[in-house]
Amino acid sequence: MSGQAYRYKFRDDMALERALESLQVALLATTGLLSTKQVRLDASWMVDESIRVLVVDASTTAGIALNRIFGALLTSHPGVGTFDVRQVELFRPPAAIGLFIGAIVRM
Repeated sequence: MSGQAYRYKFRDDMALERALESLQVALLATTGLLSTKQVRLDASWMVDESIRVLVVDASTTAGIALNRIFGALLTSHPGVGTFDVRQVELFRPPAAIGLFIGAIVRM
């Protein structure tokens, strides 16, 4: 099972904290657009500060909205060229495999 996501890679001349602040604003805007429940259930992201990468899931309505708003916020700041964004595929093992593995471990 896979899902669509966007991978944001930030150059050294852009403070990663600034990008994370923009993500928080984007989350707030997405919540206003959809609902708190939908964003909490469906919006997900991952940050790897060591390589200055932020991956935002886009396989749900909330994720798509979050990516659009986040991208708009990033490009509204001075220094637009300080990040690169690419569409990527996320791999997620099927939930049934996790349940099966859990059952084996308990035996």
